[in-house]
Amino acid sequence: MRALLLNPDHPHLNGDVRIFTKLLQREHEAHRAFGDSSSLLGVHTEALEEEAVMAGLRAGTDPDEAIPAKPTAAFDLMAVLSGATGTQAVPVHRPPSLFESDGAFVDEALHQAFDDADTTMDVRRDPGDDTFLSLVPPKDLIGRMKALPRTYLVEQRVAERLKLTGNETLANAQLDKARETTDSGWPDVGFLAPLHPFGDWLVDKVLATVGRNEAPIIVADVDAPVFCVQGMYSNGRGHPQLVEWMAVTEHLGTPVIADLFEVLQRANVDADMANPGTPIDVEVLQDQLGDVIEQVRGELEVRRDAYEAQLTERLAEPQVRLDAWQMQSEALAMDLVEHRRRDRQKVIAAVRSDTAQLIESMRTQGDPLIRVLAVLVGPNHR
Repeated sequence: MRALLLNPDHPHLNGDVRIFTKLLQREHEAHRAFGDSSSLLGVHTEALEEEAVMAGLRAGTDPDEAIPAKPTAAFDLMAVLSGATGTQAVPVHRPPSLFESDGAFVDEALHQAFDDADTTMDVRRDPGDDTFLSLVPPKDLIGRMKALPRTYLVEQRVAERLKLTGNETLANAQLDKARETTDSGWPDVGFLAPLHPFGDWLVDKVLATVGRNEAPIIVADVDAPVFCVQGMYSNGRGHPQLVEWMAVTEHLGTPVIADLFEVLQRANVDADMANPGTPIDVEVLQDQLGDVIEQVRGELEVRRDAYEAQLTERLAEPQVRLDAWQMQSEALAMDLVEHRRRDRQKVIAAVRSDTAQLIESMRTQGDPLIRVLAVLVGPNHR
């Protein structure tokens, strides 16, 4: 394959080599700094990017200016939807847990979900790494792992034996080793993180042992029963849009709704708490469920209204930018020959319609999903 590239010596003429070099440099810089390069010109299609660059070069614009070094806007809806995450720091929050580590949860979950997991899946451990786990994955777990890269699954023979470690230092070392070697691009031991398909599969196995419409009752440091509730609104695409974690209790006869994680922390819900096996009158708690659900529903409606107001402000900017993109794209299309102009206008109209629907689908829709996760009671509750 051969290509003819123009590389003039005249300083005022932009050659192909210089332009291509500048494009590659800018795309590389954008990928490193912003996680995505499609928003540099703000047009999001190869043809429109080409036309935007050519229009600038025809006007005598220097490639350094015709090809921007950073996205045209701080927030790019199209870039976010295509996988970019932006540059702002993501807040990290780890809620209280009944387990000291992810490995401790795995051990207990295997014991809960299987009669004899060690025999059924040939589970093996490593005395030098108490977080290491090696097992033969069942068929339903193999199906879950199809979300992982196929080259990794085939090369490491994951369907035959899955190897995981909860030791982050060891996992990173295995990853560095794989990057440095030419024999393989994948570590032979994966990181046992909560988002790993194995973790999702194991959580579902445990949840399957819990009866429908049932929730655990936990004895904790509380003065009155506390209902731990999750309320969730989905958007037009069926994705969770507004998720609230609430603790509902009563104080002097008045319902009180507080942040769930703060209440769990104050109630000393952690890995060190014990189950005293105290007999509890379940019917008394069941009788309160109806009122709790109504209180949560009312609170969710208030929070949804406040969230929608903020969302409307956030979606106004993408809408303005969509309008500007359409005008700019139609202006560029006017320079094309007639049949290409008609084709481009159809594409512009389709992109405009799809993006407008996408923006609107970001709003919450329908009724909320309300789930009672658990109930905290005091040690003297009967």
